[in-house]
Amino acid sequence: MKLSVIMPVYNEERTLLDIIKEVKSINVEKELIIVDDGSKNKTKIIKELNLKANRFEIEAELTSKVLKRGYKIYEVPISYRSRSYHEGKKIAWRDGIKTFLAIFKYRLVR
Repeated sequence: MKLSVIMPVYNEERTLLDIIKEVKSINVEKELIIVDDGSKNKTKIIKELNLKANRFEIEAELTSKVLKRGYKIYEVPISYRSRSYHEGKKIAWRDGIKTFLAIFKYRLVR
């Protein structure tokens, strides 16, 4: 079975190639899908899903739309080092509320 890695990015132009190398180094058959969630730089976007969100809730919209198309999503463990605010972390508690509303909007309503 092939693993599909969906990686939302936001202004990751400087680090994207390093991140891709890290994912590719994992010894498992995979495909890597990179989704631009409103970046102002040159990262890529998936247009077929007609994504509307432009902030943190892009992950909920993406997941909801992929599930609605009949794909299964498998979560796998990863290693993670959180970023500081100065390194680019911009998530606040309000983003959690927006994410919940996005799940409701894209998964349960439409």
